[in-house]
Amino acid sequence: MTKVNNFWIPKIDSLQVRVPICDVEIIDRSLIDRLITVLEDTGEVIDEKSGKHFEKETSSGLHFRIWARNRKDISESDIKSELYFLINAKHLKERYFEGITIDNVDLIRQEINSLNVISIDKAEFLHCEIRDVDFCFDFPCSRDDFSKSITDYYKKIAIVGKPDRVKAFGSKSNMGLSLNTRKDNTPKKPFTKFYHKGVELETKSVSFSDRFLKEIDFRDVARFEFSLQNRKYFKHYGIDGTKTLKQLLEKLTLQRVFQDVYKNWFIKRVIIPHSSKQFRDIMLQAFFEVCKYDQIEEVMYRSLDNCVNYDQPKKIRKYYHEVMQPLEQEKKEEYNKELHQKLDIFFGVPETERMMFGQTSSERREIDPLEIEKITKQIPF
Repeated sequence: MTKVNNFWIPKIDSLQVRVPICDVEIIDRSLIDRLITVLEDTGEVIDEKSGKHFEKETSSGLHFRIWARNRKDISESDIKSELYFLINAKHLKERYFEGITIDNVDLIRQEINSLNVISIDKAEFLHCEIRDVDFCFDFPCSRDDFSKSITDYYKKIAIVGKPDRVKAFGSKSNMGLSLNTRKDNTPKKPFTKFYHKGVELETKSVSFSDRFLKEIDFRDVARFEFSLQNRKYFKHYGIDGTKTLKQLLEKLTLQRVFQDVYKNWFIKRVIIPHSSKQFRDIMLQAFFEVCKYDQIEEVMYRSLDNCVNYDQPKKIRKYYHEVMQPLEQEKKEEYNKELHQKLDIFFGVPETERMMFGQTSSERREIDPLEIEKITKQIPF
């Protein structure tokens, strides 16, 4: 089986586009022609519509939607007649995990044209105006680790104001954390979510994954995703100059947008120095942190053997439990430190803040520096 090989890469998952009707060849006229329903006996008009939306979902889980709409631009006096349609990475079929890119987007155009509803050429397709864009990136994470390492942790550090809606969800069919909704969100805090893509493909997108992803190992794939709905949202993140599909797919600064969304949603971690601790306590704490659990217990038992008066064992046990408490809590929660550090690198969290995860210097050295360098180089800062 083929492994997913583009982790940590910002990509486009789906979006809507619009294009002037005059730039598209209309094959199915019911899409734009006025539809009139009359009574057969009397000829009385009982219903009148300006066009019929085209919507289709295939047996393999591909969803298509095309509709016509008149729109008046605020800056212009004319009313524009436009076509809208959905573009989704699932239209790439076996290449789904690539996301929508400038190199593969023409495959989606060909899929849309094959519906025999409209026909649009490549130049006009790339010139379509964009809206309601879903941005995402994938990262490796097992299902066992996802709940604690992602859902529970990021729920704790989310900045939740009065109008915000933060919800953790966990079941056999859906695992993740949603921050606001598609209906209720703001440019500063757009609809954002962590979810386990492997679970979603195996439960909610079975027909698609069974048809197109049989040769891809997606079991341990998780995803971070957010939506920017319109120009107001794009302006908030400094990319209001990105208006067309071509401009979006050629954008090289999307990484900054991910980082800005992260900063708006999650607290800045601050290191609080343990100024009240004596230097001996600090040294012993560090000593315990670099030891394995069985080694720490051995230290305690040897200390007990070397006691010279009756109250020392009690003090040793008390000190042992005081020092071990945060380490035991850390073990109990089973945070995936390596995954956290990689996510921090992606979101641009400073190294000094990354230390707040309880990672000691020895734990950070255990992470392959070549792997960290690889992640950093993959991301177009």
